[in-house]
Amino acid sequence: MNKKQLVAKLAGSLNQSKADAERTFDTITNTILDALKGDDSVKIAGFGTYKVAKRKARIGRNPRTG
Repeated sequence: MNKKQLVAKLAGSLNQSKADAERTFDTITNTILDALKGDDSVKIAGFGTYKVAKRKARIGRNPRTG
């Protein structure tokens, strides 16, 4: 399911216009992103936990050029 489909389903569930549902969706995702940028984790019961994972740097290789 992509964003457009999710917004349409949200609009139907909330009896909102697609524009209002998209603003609601954008507000939720931006709030989650802002929390992650601040090194917080976001826990939504029954859905999942989001957190920023720190990893060591690694050397990437282009498969075409080696």
